[in-house]
Amino acid sequence: MIACNVCGEYTEHKLAEREEAYAVIAGALTGEHQHDPPAYAGKILDALENAGLTITRT
Repeated sequence: MIACNVCGEYTEHKLAEREEAYAVIAGALTGEHQHDPPAYAGKILDALENAGLTITRT
């Protein structure tokens, strides 16, 4: 399970939930004024998946 420390959201590992996780992470990065939040969010999700982690809602 992964929780966003910025907004407190939890996300699941399915296509629709992946998009939600993408939005949560992108929103957090936007708050930090990163140059390209969607690119960073995609890299973060890919790294989590490559590490064998799942994202679930509890």
